[in-house]
Amino acid sequence: MSRIIPSKIGRQISFVVLGDSFTTASVLASGMVLARLLSKQDMGSYRQVQYLIAFFCGIVELGLSSTTYRFWNTYSERQRSVYVRMMLALTAVLCLLVGILLALLSPVIAHWYRNPSLVGLLVIAMLVPVASVPIMFIRPMLICEGHSLKATGLEVVFAVLPMLGMILPAFFGAGFITCVWLWMICSLVRLPILPIIFRNQLFSPGTPWWDREIQVQVWQFIWPIQASRLPGLLTAFMDKFIMSFFLTPSGFATYSMGARELPFIGNLGPSVSSVLVPNLVLDWEAGNITSMCQRWRKACAHSATLTFPIAIFCIWEARPLMGLLFSGQYEESAIPFRFFAAIALIRVIEFGSLAKVMNETSLILKASIVGVSAFGILGVVLTWGFGVPGMACAVLLAHALTAIYYLQTYRLRIGCNLDAFFPLKQLCLTAGLSILASWVAHTVLNRWLPLSAAAPFGALAWKIGVYFASTILVYSMLMTIQRFFARSSSHDQP
Repeated sequence: MSRIIPSKIGRQISFVVLGDSFTTASVLASGMVLARLLSKQDMGSYRQVQYLIAFFCGIVELGLSSTTYRFWNTYSERQRSVYVRMMLALTAVLCLLVGILLALLSPVIAHWYRNPSLVGLLVIAMLVPVASVPIMFIRPMLICEGHSLKATGLEVVFAVLPMLGMILPAFFGAGFITCVWLWMICSLVRLPILPIIFRNQLFSPGTPWWDREIQVQVWQFIWPIQASRLPGLLTAFMDKFIMSFFLTPSGFATYSMGARELPFIGNLGPSVSSVLVPNLVLDWEAGNITSMCQRWRKACAHSATLTFPIAIFCIWEARPLMGLLFSGQYEESAIPFRFFAAIALIRVIEFGSLAKVMNETSLILKASIVGVSAFGILGVVLTWGFGVPGMACAVLLAHALTAIYYLQTYRLRIGCNLDAFFPLKQLCLTAGLSILASWVAHTVLNRWLPLSAAAPFGALAWKIGVYFASTILVYSMLMTIQRFFARSSSHDQP
């Protein structure tokens, strides 16, 4: 059985993080380029196709990464071969059915979304799910084998190919339909790597394509994970589905370009949690509740110290940021972007991490249901009354209510007050200092370096850089002053 050499674990993690970062950056970069090459009508249609495919792929991907990480190094060579054959065949069939279903429903979806072009686009993109989900098998297998650098390289190639298939023809003046065709073809080009990577498993003589014991084992592991993911999937995509009903394709393009959480910053909380959980488990098992609470509290405070000034800056300078990223025609995307950037002020940590520590994972499912239920009601009501700001506000409120549910449940379960494990007052102070820093930097600089979303890319980029650097400088000074007074007051106490 393959094992990752302990001395190389740090390097393996670095490669994985590098691959994740590149994938996130490529998604953002492709949006930046396409926003300048496609009309808003076409951009809205393309985004709707992307969201529909991503949602249904999330349902049928069968937790490929989780199951592979769980079982690969525990299976024998024969079991691996059966497992690979079963999962690849099953996901390929399910994804093909999803593509056919979307193609068959395309007239209905086009009517609901008031976008006739979706009929042809969903038919063209019918095979994209087949080209997207099975290749998700490759990365976890390579990581389990200790080949994180190879996994990172393939991750880069897989992210770049479809992106180039859409960008290059658009850059050379091809029509939108031609670009979508080439996007689909470049997605399919990734599939031949599967029989190469899994040649030992797929071409193993005498190996069956199904084994009941493996099927039962994998299914018992998969279904709770998939069930708990469904509310999260609905929360992530429901706002896009609802806004497609209310907006034209052009309006949806404006909304969807701004309706995105902050890249990298939004992942800091979960990253901190993943490192923290092993120590929290030891504290919980040893009955050292005070230490567990202090660790979690400290992690929340440190995460906020890093993320709050960036999130507040993005909220304050949302309009020029949208102009920088997606051009001046998407300046109105700043409205949803401000609400989505504010999610970083809530997600200072993965709130479900304590539930995992206490082995009460059912709490994660309950919290997800609370979030999606609140969002389902708030999304319709607020969008009906306030349009785009209402929907973006509903997303933010749903995250806030989910966090409140977690914190209240933990407070009752642990039997202590909130401040013992969640530094609410300290977070409010950090948010206040971040707001003050952005206000001071903007007020001072705006006299000499006014920002405009319609400014040329280069001029806008360096001006925003100056604003951001000044904001961080002011924030650092304010934090230093605050800590000085905090130490002084603690020394004055008897």
